[in-house]
Amino acid sequence: MTRTVRLVIWALLFVTFGFVVAYMGRPVGRAVISEDAEAPVESPSEPPASSGFDESPGVTERLGRQESENRKLEQRLKDLELKLAAARSPAGDDAPHVMLPPATAEASDGAAISEAPLPFPTELSEAYTPAGFEDVTLRATRECGMPLSVVAIDCSEFPCIAWTRVTGPGEEGKPFSMDSCGPWAEVFKNGTMVVGSVTQADVEPREVYFAWMALPEQEDLVRPAMARARQRTQEMKAALQLQ
Repeated sequence: MTRTVRLVIWALLFVTFGFVVAYMGRPVGRAVISEDAEAPVESPSEPPASSGFDESPGVTERLGRQESENRKLEQRLKDLELKLAAARSPAGDDAPHVMLPPATAEASDGAAISEAPLPFPTELSEAYTPAGFEDVTLRATRECGMPLSVVAIDCSEFPCIAWTRVTGPGEEGKPFSMDSCGPWAEVFKNGTMVVGSVTQADVEPREVYFAWMALPEQEDLVRPAMARARQRTQEMKAALQLQ
């Protein structure tokens, strides 16, 4: 055997051995099970479906309290709408106004300060009492030259709010204001919060309303009263169909 033939044989043996070693080093593939074979199939574990609702006791309690408050609000609005409709049934500006007396229900537990109705203080100037406020409001609308008709006086909590409707054009150059109205300004010296509203677009005739709230004499009650006034005026506007 010639030298050349021997070299070729050794080369072939070397290549074959390397191929076998390389193949043995490959990872073993996944076994394929025949379709006829019965083998258990593991389903990937999945976490239980979540409703997306936090059912912890604290959240459930808050939601229950909120639903209760919503039902109370709906009932208050229905009662208020009935009272307003009954009071305004006589046509014209001589229709009697609605007087809402102080509420007896207490605020629910856990209510925020801005959500808790303010009770009437035990020591109070006469003008801030429901009867006194009603008297001052009626005098102001009669004596101060503003074409206003009293629609409702909300004394369901402190302080009272007077709701008035504009019945005609005011004096030229004279705004609707209680600052220069003697019967009002002489007894309510801490300022007045005024909210103007108009009837909704689909309600005819279009009318203008003003709500007047004399700020409390007690400095520590001014901010809570203004915070509560936002909620109170929203409720009354809904009952009067104002925007």
